[in-house]
Amino acid sequence: MDEFLTLIIFVLPGLVSFNLVKLFGLYPNIKHRNNEVLLISAIMWIPINILVLGLYSLIAYMVKSFEWFSIPYIYNFETLNNLSNNFLFIFYYVFFSIITAYALATRISGRVYNYLLEIINKNRNNNDKASLSRDPTVWENAFTGAGAQIVRVNIEEHFFIGELQTVSTKVEEEKDVLLRHTDIWTKIMNEYEVDVENVYIDTRSNVIIEVFNRGQCIKAQDLYYDNRIN
Repeated sequence: MDEFLTLIIFVLPGLVSFNLVKLFGLYPNIKHRNNEVLLISAIMWIPINILVLGLYSLIAYMVKSFEWFSIPYIYNFETLNNLSNNFLFIFYYVFFSIITAYALATRISGRVYNYLLEIINKNRNNNDKASLSRDPTVWENAFTGAGAQIVRVNIEEHFFIGELQTVSTKVEEEKDVLLRHTDIWTKIMNEYEVDVENVYIDTRSNVIIEVFNRGQCIKAQDLYYDNRIN
């Protein structure tokens, strides 16, 4: 039972925040050992615990004037351990830990990460080093943006042209893509000349994915349909 309570109070908040940060796209594409995950979760647990217990202390102070309802203060780990036997406190702790973990992960993946990355890149540039990208992998840098991308996939002398609908996530070993509107985009590219903006090369499988200029693709698409209508 003590191990279960320890898991809820000392491990769960950090793990929730850690996994949210990973879902928000800031988790590097490497596998951490269990002890590394626990260490990162413990570090993230500190601000979550401060906020949750700080809110608890504020509530305890606000209701201390009510004789019929009182909440004990938390002075040390012994007091916290005694309160962990109370189901209401467990519910409070889990509920507000999840909310706080979400808020912390949102802040870390947004302004905090951008600010830290700006400081790191400034120091790297001062040392004549290239700036780090915000995306943890080349794959994400190339294909997980919000805008639609028109690409040409070259696989062993076979070509596929279309709009990217879905790409593999960073946790998947195989880098697969799902294309749509392949027929129409193949006709457009055969009829109009569009510049290639970026080229992604998978050095392991020798797959080459060319990304066309988005603005030129839109213009070519408009011209294609205008010619068909007129």
